Amino acid sequence: MPTFKTVIHPPYKRADGTFRVKIRITHNKQSRYLPTPYYASAAEVNDKFDFKRGTSYVDDTRPIIDKYRKVCNKYADKIDTMDVGQIVELIQNFKDEENFKLDFFAYGQLHIERLKATGRIQNATMYGTALSALRRFIGRDNLDIREITSKFVGRFIDFLIQEPPRPGHKNGRRAPSLYFSTLQALHNAAKREYNDEDLGIIRIQLSPFSKVKKPPIPTTDKQPLSLAQFRKLLTIPDDTSFVRKGDCNLQDLGRDVGILTFLLIGINTVDLYEAKGIQNGRLIYNRKKTKNRRTDNARVNIRIEPEVMPLIEKYRDPTGVRLFNFHRLYKSVNNFNRSANIGLKRIGKIIGFKDLETYTFRRTWASFAWNYCGIRDDIIDFALGHSPRSASKLAHIYITEDWDVVDQANRLVIDCIFSNRVNTIIKNTIQTQQITLIAPNNPSSTLGQRLIASR
Repeated sequence: MPTFKTVIHPPYKRADGTFRVKIRITHNKQSRYLPTPYYASAAEVNDKFDFKRGTSYVDDTRPIIDKYRKVCNKYADKIDTMDVGQIVELIQNFKDEENFKLDFFAYGQLHIERLKATGRIQNATMYGTALSALRRFIGRDNLDIREITSKFVGRFIDFLIQEPPRPGHKNGRRAPSLYFSTLQALHNAAKREYNDEDLGIIRIQLSPFSKVKKPPIPTTDKQPLSLAQFRKLLTIPDDTSFVRKGDCNLQDLGRDVGILTFLLIGINTVDLYEAKGIQNGRLIYNRKKTKNRRTDNARVNIRIEPEVMPLIEKYRDPTGVRLFNFHRLYKSVNNFNRSANIGLKRIGKIIGFKDLETYTFRRTWASFAWNYCGIRDDIIDFALGHSPRSASKLAHIYITEDWDVVDQANRLVIDCIFSNRVNTIIKNTIQTQQITLIAPNNPSSTLGQRLIASR
């Protein structure tokens, strides 16, 4: 066990004529010093830098030493294997588990600020939204983390399921699942930060979310565009009437962003907004939504097809800072996305599609690839930038990504838009490229099976 002694350290007079009083901790012939709030005057210290008789510093610091001994006694079974630096760290970070308190909302706000500092704005927004729902549930702005039990979580989920839509908000069917996952991640982050299992320090003892079944993510009722609707959208001319003050034409913007999203394989608006440029005829970026959750940083590599170039030139950033000038038109990606969706609502009325939005085009690309082009679902996942299903398997480590597969798939989807002879396109592509991979489930195919262009 370490020993403790009240001493003068360092052994020289400060500018104000006093000496700093510290606690010396010695363990395995090594010493470290921890400060006290006391300062001894020159009259209270002798030439050997010891306290003169009659001073009270040894008595004054005894409660501090008793506290340090209490911490060491609590972890007596681990102390012998620790060096003096680790013991000092243990003492400095020790908080009595029984008296430990942590405001979950305050910690959540701290977590949000950390996310913003690293550029993870969308994640920060999700945490803020989940915490707002939690505030509505309990009706106050403070929440001791010890109050979060499995029963508490269960009641919260019930609240989300039964909560009616707020004015100006849609009924979020995915909220129970999303908020559950978000708050569970926040709770786990707090445990990692305040618990130290190696030292036996367990300030946050409960794991309430692990005892509650996560609400399932409901299947989406949102539909992709039909081929006829998409083709009609392509024919909509420029408009001069739908312009907000200081803004560009929103109908044209919505139409063009939707087409760009589709031709660039369902690219998210945030990635469209932040795209840096074209490299050797390709758009290479890290998908903002998932880049911090994947070992490959969610890298996407898309060949620029000829059909994309007119829109790239229309919205090209003249400064060259980014590929598109959207960041010059809109101060944030949220404003950009909101404006595009306003325009798409008007486009939706023209083509007969309710609630048309930018994400519809990502869903449409996937639908066309599967339904009209016979592209395998795993290749669709790959093209959309989803995490590979085989990522957890050892074999995935040895696989080199071949973006030619994605190029062929996108080319096939684009060609399908401008031809009614979908099966002919598939057959000719397969014969030209000597393609042999098969996906199930299309009895009308000449091969009796769904086919995909692939190497």
